[in-house]
Amino acid sequence: MRDFSDYILDQGLFDLPLAGGTCTWSLRIDPLVWYRIDRFLVSPDWEAWFPMVSQKRLPRLYSDHFLILLNCVNISRGKRPFKFENMWLKADGFEAGFEDMDEEVFGSVERNKRKLFDELQAFDSIESSRALVEEEILKKTEIVNEIEF
Repeated sequence: MRDFSDYILDQGLFDLPLAGGTCTWSLRIDPLVWYRIDRFLVSPDWEAWFPMVSQKRLPRLYSDHFLILLNCVNISRGKRPFKFENMWLKADGFEAGFEDMDEEVFGSVERNKRKLFDELQAFDSIESSRALVEEEILKKTEIVNEIEF
């Protein structure tokens, strides 16, 4: 481990600030144990090529690790590609054709997903300071199930 730390120092690598939380792993026991063990290390030269680089902790679904998103640039993607949504399978008349099933039927899928992930992240923030109570655990489980399907 010492050799690895020395290598990081010798190469001038550094850890980017982490948005969205301070820790990336937790042991789900009482009391909760939280550590930051996942990270991106970059060099000053690399950061010069990608000056807008950032890392963000994403909400976790089932793992004891949080995903980390490395964002290098703001890219305009143009027209949004088609994505099949599993929830369409639950809608009456799906077999007749799904071309007409749009925001009028399901609402903004991306906006709804973002809302669910924001709610999940709020529970992760609460859990970083204390254990969730039973009602919160049930609500978090509902959110995870909604995201998964």
